[in-house]
Amino acid sequence: MHRSGTSALTGSLAILGAWVDSKLVAAVPSDNPKGYWEPVDVVNINDDIFSAFGMHYMTYESLPDGWKDHESLRGVRSRISDWYEKAFAASSLIVLT
Repeated sequence: MHRSGTSALTGSLAILGAWVDSKLVAAVPSDNPKGYWEPVDVVNINDDIFSAFGMHYMTYESLPDGWKDHESLRGVRSRISDWYEKAFAASSLIVLT
């Protein structure tokens, strides 16, 4: 959800010691000057999921039923697994945004 406070919450959890991916979406001075606190890899994965169904993160419709098992997401599932394993290898307390 756009402007929902996820960056503020994630940044706060990181300050308290939770692991946050070091490769984050860059800050945009006119939109979010303190940064987004969202891992670039996760954003790219999410964008690829939306694209597979002709959607965008600002689309209000739900993903179609059975979307997780859709053929076009086979490669995406392994990318999610790879990122998730990397996240847990770095720390026992991670932030998923």
